[in-house]
Amino acid sequence: MLRRRSKEVISVSKRAEGSLLKLLGETHKGGVISTESMMVYINIITGASMLFNYIVSRSSFAKHLARIGLGDSDAATFAFFYMICSIFWDYSVAFRSDAALGERIGKDFSEFAADFSQVTDLGDMIHQVLEFSEAIYQTDGGGIDFRPVMDQQTAVFLQTITDGRFTAAHLDAHLRGRGFAERFALAGTIYRERLRIIRTLKTAWGLERPVF
Repeated sequence: MLRRRSKEVISVSKRAEGSLLKLLGETHKGGVISTESMMVYINIITGASMLFNYIVSRSSFAKHLARIGLGDSDAATFAFFYMICSIFWDYSVAFRSDAALGERIGKDFSEFAADFSQVTDLGDMIHQVLEFSEAIYQTDGGGIDFRPVMDQQTAVFLQTITDGRFTAAHLDAHLRGRGFAERFALAGTIYRERLRIIRTLKTAWGLERPVF
């Protein structure tokens, strides 16, 4: 039952992924989106899909999520879109840390995000997530540590995918009794997977500067 439910919400995210890729692909064929921008959009969307799948079905959170109860298709779709917006924040930092990324695409980050927003109608959500995440990065992260941002984004994702049922208390219960090393390892897997999304593309383009 638990596995079937996780498969159901993953199938919802896959449908949303397919719809976005089709929409962007048609826009790319029309010449509105460059090939380089399209490559990054594909990287973001497929990366979000991979993370969605991992957290819901294979991460340490999976059983806890299933016990609490995963949300309906609307919750799954919104959680998938939220993950996309979170990865856009990762890219906002990557653009700042490596000017060659923007040069390769031929746009700065604001232009790159605006093109995506115009095609997908996710502009308001992207703006809100970027603003919220950057505030955490500058305060809790001191403008150098991405972990407070990713931790908070993961918590929001968990709350969203359960239609609000996964709360801070559930997160505390999930972590309670685990040593520091184990807690770090749990979070570290998500950090590594997120950084790998951008690193894969940068490596393919021969861009060697760190993501963060």
